[in-house]
Amino acid sequence: MASRLPGVRPRELPTRRPGPRGRQREDAEQPGRHDLRPDAEFWRGHRRTEDYSTDSWLDYSDSIPILVASLDTLTQLGPMGEVWWRYGRDGLLSLTDALDNPGDHAAYKRRQADCKAEEERKHREAMELRACVDCGAVPEKKAVWTQEIPGYWTNREGGTCYPCHQEREAARALREDQEALEAAREAHAERPPCWTCKGPLGGRFGSEQELRIEAEPEVAECPDCEAVREEEDLGPLWLPLPTAKEWKLHGKKKLDDPWWEVRVLHAELCPALERPKVTA
Repeated sequence: MASRLPGVRPRELPTRRPGPRGRQREDAEQPGRHDLRPDAEFWRGHRRTEDYSTDSWLDYSDSIPILVASLDTLTQLGPMGEVWWRYGRDGLLSLTDALDNPGDHAAYKRRQADCKAEEERKHREAMELRACVDCGAVPEKKAVWTQEIPGYWTNREGGTCYPCHQEREAARALREDQEALEAAREAHAERPPCWTCKGPLGGRFGSEQELRIEAEPEVAECPDCEAVREEEDLGPLWLPLPTAKEWKLHGKKKLDDPWWEVRVLHAELCPALERPKVTA
């Protein structure tokens, strides 16, 4: 029995039973039965694996390869032909292939590298499908942000990257603000001007205080005048009560007062000021 010694070279053992009925042919067709031999631990590879890996390799660093060939085939094909059978391997091999260890750690590392390269290729292709439609940037990760949770974003096919999304959102907010401003200006243009300064009811155009939504029906002052009234603690503005003469003119549709409807509304909202009851 071969001993497990460092530096021991593999032995080539010619057999004396040539032909289809010989031991070599039986061994080549039934290699697995030799794994049960008591000396198998000396020539077969030992299975090894790494943590968190489903793959494994055969460790031959402490094994002695045993090669078998018949004298007949050696004579016919020569020592470099496919005449060698190695314990633990299938079929007849050339001398180079028989001495090779295809399932060793180097092969394991190559498989791991190939798997990693394939995963990176698939990931890269998936990311290219998620390239930003605005700037063309390809994301590095599949899920960096998400739309559903504030502050997060998900790269989607046909979507945008987060910086471009922010630019789109800023442009959308600016557009909506401008649309709201124009709608408010149109609405205020149909209403009487500010009671105090006679300017636009929504405020000076372009000012920070200019209203983006239409003022409530009872509002009679622009934002600037309301701010001054509040700063000087002048109290709320109530327009003069409609007089009996104004009611008659209104009934005859001869009253020229742009604040008439607001004055009537103020009269209804302020009974506590002891104003006379408003009648149509």
